[in-house]
Amino acid sequence: MHGDDWHKHKVHFHKKSPCDDRDDEDDNVRDDDEDNGSHFQSNAITASSFGIDDSSQTVTIVGSGLHNGLPVGFTMIAVDNGSLAPGVFTLILTDGYTVAGILDDGEIVIE
Repeated sequence: MHGDDWHKHKVHFHKKSPCDDRDDEDDNVRDDDEDNGSHFQSNAITASSFGIDDSSQTVTIVGSGLHNGLPVGFTMIAVDNGSLAPGVFTLILTDGYTVAGILDDGEIVIE
């Protein structure tokens, strides 16, 4: 995605349902700023919530991780707009770093 900082970001998140044991991937959130080399990787998810309305689905994930090697807290919000519009990704870190943008490649899947 291209963030509101005008940088290209490679973002990824995964949060499985507590009753879903078929998935091997651990819960995680990641953001790589491909223009300046900034890197965030979660190391603990402490809360998550899902929301559904008529035209979109939203997931919010809260936890802690490392931003360029230093510990931070984070809140991530992702919106799947289905076929109506591209997905939206927002990441807010406790060190003041924030990025938000519309996906220009890939997709957000909330199921």
